[in-house]
Amino acid sequence: MLDRRRLLTSVAALAGAAALAGHRAAASNMNITLTSHFQVTRFIDADTVELIDGNARQVLKRGEVFDGCTLVEIVAGDFVVMEDFETVTGDMMIVDTAGVRYRLGKTAESTAIDGQPALPGQTQAGDRLGADVLARPGDPDYATVAAVLPPIRHVSGDIYSFVGTPDGMIGFTREGGSPRFDPAVMAPSIDTARQAGQVLGGLLGGYLPCLRFVYPDSDGAWTELLAFAPLPEAGASPDQPVSYRVARVEGGRLAWAKHVDSRQPSSQSGDATGFYSGLAAVKAGWDQRLAPGMKLDIAETRVADMARHSLIRTMIAGAESAGPEVAEAMGNWGLGAMPALAAEEAAPSATCLGMPVDPAGQIAGDLFAGYGHDLIAADRIEEALLLLYGAMAHLCTRGQGMAVATRAPFGDEAAPYSPVSQAAIALLVRWLVVFEDPEAKTLWLGKGMPEAWFADTRLNFIDDAPTRWGRVSFATDSRIDKEHRIAAKVILPDGGTGALTKLRLRTGRPIRGVTVGDRSWKNFEPETGTITLPAGMGGTILIEARY
Repeated sequence: MLDRRRLLTSVAALAGAAALAGHRAAASNMNITLTSHFQVTRFIDADTVELIDGNARQVLKRGEVFDGCTLVEIVAGDFVVMEDFETVTGDMMIVDTAGVRYRLGKTAESTAIDGQPALPGQTQAGDRLGADVLARPGDPDYATVAAVLPPIRHVSGDIYSFVGTPDGMIGFTREGGSPRFDPAVMAPSIDTARQAGQVLGGLLGGYLPCLRFVYPDSDGAWTELLAFAPLPEAGASPDQPVSYRVARVEGGRLAWAKHVDSRQPSSQSGDATGFYSGLAAVKAGWDQRLAPGMKLDIAETRVADMARHSLIRTMIAGAESAGPEVAEAMGNWGLGAMPALAAEEAAPSATCLGMPVDPAGQIAGDLFAGYGHDLIAADRIEEALLLLYGAMAHLCTRGQGMAVATRAPFGDEAAPYSPVSQAAIALLVRWLVVFEDPEAKTLWLGKGMPEAWFADTRLNFIDDAPTRWGRVSFATDSRIDKEHRIAAKVILPDGGTGALTKLRLRTGRPIRGVTVGDRSWKNFEPETGTITLPAGMGGTILIEARY
């Protein structure tokens, strides 16, 4: 298993001290917190704490601001909640005496149809939309792909997203309504944002099943709804509970926050400390469930978060009853039995923006995994990336990542949730970073990773990925601009894999030379960025590619 601190030490020895000196900037690009920001020094009383931030120290009461963040709540003797309300996507932090325990990022994406969407006249015959994106320089990217088609706005059954645990699910509409609670009863301005179609959808915690709805006002203020399902406890009620927070932000400051627990009568205000303690438990609980599997810290946080979120949603839906596709995703991520290698499937008869279309003319989620596997096997990486970003933007509810079975290519209507579609996203990400060639004894590392992930100062960690030869890990540290090199570390089973291992560094630039350990290495392809290690080579391998 990769140890990040040891990796940076070994990479520094390989690539020079300057590479290590820059790792903090690279981690910032990846949204990895290497040092604590805030730290609790004293719980003074039930309403007051002392915090430090670097060399600064301040005594705070609830609602007061320190270094741009508001002290939202004190859970006495355990932690405090600090939150950035200066921007609509400011972080929430759970801070204790050791520092920042959890940094929970916020996302918010619009479901409004901006500008002129693609028209049916731009047919999928020949897939002109996909061809237009692929004709642009470089790899496809999420923002470009997301802008081509309208977002999903109407899901059959009106369940646009859901929260839950393996014991049950509670659905939400696109505007944030649910069977047990409507936030508009606490903030009437929410209805104005709903009527204007301006509701933003997102998540709290990157990949956690914690929904976020933002209702903006014209004056820059906004109201926010957070909702999550507490993880079950022994002897808990069979009814799935939900915890809600409705908060009002004005002038970049928290005006008020109210908490609701679905287990209490609606007339009662929920306990704020219970809300945040439950949120911390949800973070810890889902992390524990994901812990046996492959781990990703990659240069595009959105992709890693979407993959993990997809795994969690399939767990909530019940992986055991969802069919072989979900079991395959779980196995490929190390959360279940490793499946047999996927067989080649027939290519779809038509595509729209690179996404497979079924005979009924619908973009079909059950075709994504097989099609994506075949694209990666055939080394059609740009098309595989178009498929991944298309799935994230157009097969899922925007901002909240619930995958649907099918959707209209040019409309905004979609069929209900599909665990098969959801699992396909996790599979695509896994195969882009770790891929086992079905036709040859070849293990690919980084075969489909986008060029942007290897930009200067970018770090990528892929840790403990299961393969038919055992668990493997690799990491890359790019210094391609200033030092004209990329350092990598590969960890294979000690006895080797019995297969060729190919590490690909897709930079768009030819490799001039390679060093493996302390030896000059000749087995590489300059133009494709592929470095080949022989069968039987195992253990920890340090690699440097020069440009």
